[in-house]
Amino acid sequence: MFTMDLDSQAIKYTRLEATSLEGNFLKAIQEEIGETEESRRECLRILSETLNELEDVECCMDEGFLLKFLRVAKFDCEKAFDRIKGYYKMQEMLTNLLKNTSIPISTIRNMKYTFALPYRAKDNSIVTVARMGVIDYSKISFEGRSFLDIISTVNILKNPITQMCGITIIFDFADFKYSSLLAVNPKIAFDYMYYMQKAFPLRIKAFHVINASSVFWAFYKLFCLVMSKKLRRRIYVYPNNDNWKSLHSCIPPEILPEDLGGHLPKSRLIDLLDDVEKLEKETLEQFQFGYKITKHVRMSMKIIEPDK
Repeated sequence: MFTMDLDSQAIKYTRLEATSLEGNFLKAIQEEIGETEESRRECLRILSETLNELEDVECCMDEGFLLKFLRVAKFDCEKAFDRIKGYYKMQEMLTNLLKNTSIPISTIRNMKYTFALPYRAKDNSIVTVARMGVIDYSKISFEGRSFLDIISTVNILKNPITQMCGITIIFDFADFKYSSLLAVNPKIAFDYMYYMQKAFPLRIKAFHVINASSVFWAFYKLFCLVMSKKLRRRIYVYPNNDNWKSLHSCIPPEILPEDLGGHLPKSRLIDLLDDVEKLEKETLEQFQFGYKITKHVRMSMKIIEPDK
């Protein structure tokens, strides 16, 4: 009965697993990104023809894959083409960083740091929560954690609503330590942030930072150097002593967990790495596409390993 009451409070928000929007919401977002039946058909044709001209890259021509890049580029074919080229460069970076990396499955199971809310925000973006303070960098490298972020993001981007409406991220820096900051390789961090902005088919709607401390500001200074002005304007840092009122002014308490002043039990959060082995398999299958010269290296990769 209690759960039913909680769900009735959030009923006006789109459920995470929904794959379609009501007419007015769908019409508004499609007008924003320039998506029509004609633009889809014409842009897919142009993008496919342009990608076929690349000699050193074997590109995925699946329409679902290409459509993600067209949506984030608001159906600008040139921008979508540049983003896909950047995506394969990012893949090369990951291959080089991760080819000798392994992550025990138990480390991922025990860490539990990245979750999604069961309902979407008012703008229909998916809302995720990253518990930065629970990551133990003595057991996982920054590169390995970045790989986990990528495979979980690849998974949520299967949903067309997320492709169109994007992602809102709550970063919780409670218990974040200087040792975690020191584990971050600045060069890798810069490259990762650059590619997430320029290459990944993801619309970033907002970063909401809670439980910020002096350590967070050192972390922020490291990453903001490579952030675009547009993205920096979408970062919101909230005070720690206002009973979550500032956070609730942007994300309604009806869809937030109780530990963030919301109405939902924490158990309702969805672990984005719950099926991590399947997510890795699907992501590495996509690695069959990319720069031809390194295909054999990519196809032999296996990052997540059973415990010894």
